[in-house]
Amino acid sequence: MEGARKDFGNNRRPDVNNRDEYRNPPLEREFRDAYRAGFRRGYEVGVSHLWGAPPPPPPPPPVAAPAPERPGWETWAMRGLQSDAERQGYHEGAEHARKDFSLQRRPDPDEHMEFRNPPVPPPMVDEFREGFMRGYEATISQLSGEPTWQNHGAPGQWAPPEHFSEMQRRGFHDGAEGARHDFDNHRRPNVSNRDEYREPRVPEEFRHEYREGFRRGYERAASQLWGQ
Repeated sequence: MEGARKDFGNNRRPDVNNRDEYRNPPLEREFRDAYRAGFRRGYEVGVSHLWGAPPPPPPPPPVAAPAPERPGWETWAMRGLQSDAERQGYHEGAEHARKDFSLQRRPDPDEHMEFRNPPVPPPMVDEFREGFMRGYEATISQLSGEPTWQNHGAPGQWAPPEHFSEMQRRGFHDGAEGARHDFDNHRRPNVSNRDEYREPRVPEEFRHEYREGFRRGYERAASQLWGQ
């Protein structure tokens, strides 16, 4: 209603789609649809009073939709994510993975601003990044038909995807070894904490391939060693 009042006061044509608050609600994603529905209804009521338009029909009674069943792979991938920052990171990573896949971009979570500069307080940065990486890798694996997040057997049986290049395979094996080191030293699994991942000792033109392989190897080994 306040948005309608502002448009009326500024002699603008009434159109809820022209309100920034409606197009981009300043809320978390899970609240946006409910906010937009309320905003639209309030705007229409305001328009009916201010411009003299007929009042909009009352909204239909809400129908409780059945909760969507979460895919088994997602349920498995989210195991162990306990904090809000981790879960927020997971969903952000999954969303960026879908965009990268649909646009046929090379999968690399480090290319995204939300991963490099997480939108959370400093003490929660590592948790957000861990969730982001998990969501990104799980979604890329699902979309590409490579179920990283399923049981892959004993550590000695881990193997990179057949289509991997030689540099991706090298990164894969180094990533699995890095996960094993973290597990043996009782460190929390986080591929971003591995020096070999952050600064690969490979020629510049192979950094993307090596890092992609490293991530896959690390996450696959971590899924077995930590059971999540």
